Amino acid sequence: MKAKDYRRLSREKLKGNWGAAAGATVIFLLMEALSGALGAIPYAGGCIVTLYQYLVFKVVTYSYTIMFQRNDRATVGGLFNGFDDYIRVVMLNIVTDIYTLLWTLLLIVPGIIKHYSYSMAPYILEDNPGIGAKEAITRSREMMNGHKWELFCLRLSFIWWGLLTICTLGIGLLWLMPYMSKSDAEFYAGLRNPEVV
Repeated sequence: MKAKDYRRLSREKLKGNWGAAAGATVIFLLMEALSGALGAIPYAGGCIVTLYQYLVFKVVTYSYTIMFQRNDRATVGGLFNGFDDYIRVVMLNIVTDIYTLLWTLLLIVPGIIKHYSYSMAPYILEDNPGIGAKEAITRSREMMNGHKWELFCLRLSFIWWGLLTICTLGIGLLWLMPYMSKSDAEFYAGLRNPEVV
C-alpha cells in the first residue's frame, strides 16, 4: 500500500468519529501544554517537567497512539488506557529514549533512523501483554526492517495538511493529529506479520 492508501483507509475508519477524536486531541494538547507551565516553576521546574513527562505525559502519548489501534472510536477516556499497564509503558518510554539518545549522540541521522525502527514498539507492546520493553523494541526493529522509508514517506505526505493547519492558526491540528495517528496505526496493521509479532 502507498501513503495515499493508508490515508484513505484512515479517513474511512474515522468517519463519524472526527468530533470525538478532536475532543481527545484537545485534552492531549492541554496536557502537553502543562509541561511548559511546570517548566516555569523556579529552580525545580526542569526536574518537575522530566518527572511529569515520564510518569504522566508519555503514558498519555502512548495511550493516544494505541487508541487508534484498539478500535476506530476515539474517546477522551482512551487517553488514559496506558495507565492500565503503567510499568511496562513507562519502561518502554525510558528504554526507547535511551536507545534513541545513544544513537543520536553518534550522529543525528542514525538517531532519526532508530526513531523509525522503534516506532512500532507501542503497538507491539499493546498486542503482546507478556513481553517487556526491550522485546517490544526488538520486534519493532525487525518489523521495520526495510519499511522505515515507507513510514517516513507516509508521514511526509501530511506536509500539506500541516501547512493548512498553520493557516487555521493551529485549529486544524485537532483533526490532523488523529488523522496521522490513525494512519500510523493502519501502517502497523499492514505490516503486522504473525511470525514476527
